[in-house]
Amino acid sequence: MFDITLNGDRIQKVKASWGQGYRPLWRVLENLEPHEAVIWSDRFSPMESIACEWALAMAFERPNGIEVPLRAQYLRSIYAEIQRIGWAFHTLSRVFKSVGHEVHYQCVMRLREHVFELQESLSGSRILPQIFCIGGVRREMSIGEAKKIKSFLLLLEYEIRLHLKRVSQDQMLLQRLRGLLPLTAEQCRQMKMGTVFSQASGHFEDLRHDEGYGVYDQMEVFYFKPKENPDWFDVKTQGDALARFRSLFFQIKQSMSLIERWVEKLPGGEIQASVNQCERLSQSVQVEGGSGLIVAKVTEKKIRLESHSMRLRPYIEHLLNQTLIDDMDLILAHLGFEEEEADLCGD
Repeated sequence: MFDITLNGDRIQKVKASWGQGYRPLWRVLENLEPHEAVIWSDRFSPMESIACEWALAMAFERPNGIEVPLRAQYLRSIYAEIQRIGWAFHTLSRVFKSVGHEVHYQCVMRLREHVFELQESLSGSRILPQIFCIGGVRREMSIGEAKKIKSFLLLLEYEIRLHLKRVSQDQMLLQRLRGLLPLTAEQCRQMKMGTVFSQASGHFEDLRHDEGYGVYDQMEVFYFKPKENPDWFDVKTQGDALARFRSLFFQIKQSMSLIERWVEKLPGGEIQASVNQCERLSQSVQVEGGSGLIVAKVTEKKIRLESHSMRLRPYIEHLLNQTLIDDMDLILAHLGFEEEEADLCGD
């Protein structure tokens, strides 16, 4: 995929060769009814499948005037933040694997497994939830499942505290990340990078709040200050790999706070709107996944999805140029860049 020219141990030039074929998923989505397309969309980006389902569901709901019940909006938001935590652990595991730190890698893989187990309990599937539908969600949350989420958050709080203690004292790891590939706020805006990355560069916009979908308008939870390890969570906007690394932990804690609040305030009511007819009308909707925006574009003839890795394609060669070859995997990992996903995005 990458044709690399080296000057000693430094990348002098890199050329990426991307697949140009028509992605089979597009043809499948275009031949499905809207409610079936929403279910299938999570195959586009499995670690951000909830965002895929949500974006495509809204792309059908908005032009058809479908109002999603309040309880369903709460459930959608809860499911999205649970998977956002899973994505963060997945990205951390890639970072630890790229630097060869087996202990940290195994720890976050175990934490990711906790997320998968909870997701399976709530949706029936570990990785591809298929829980959204046009007008709401496909499955109710029971009192027992709400209690399970609370137990999960308590366990995760304890595990995160232990893991942070180990990571924050690992000076070799922190030194490896410090100063690596600093990005400015303007660069993040240009590349349309997600909140978890752009906040580390001082770009504090958050699409979840700005777009106001789900129940993300409850801003009092967004800018919480962790009571423990406040210095660690103070990203300070250096914009380097270490700042983005810290931002991943901040986003995990933020998601945990959001989930805890929403489970407590979960209202009663219906989980699906009554949908008599849903036409395929032109619409573009964006929802933030873990890495960044998942964009769903629907027309009468086409359905397309766009991800963070796809948008980074034009910039990845420039980002890798003049970096150390030993840092290449680490750079791709902490940018949340999925090579396979980017390579399969041909139209």
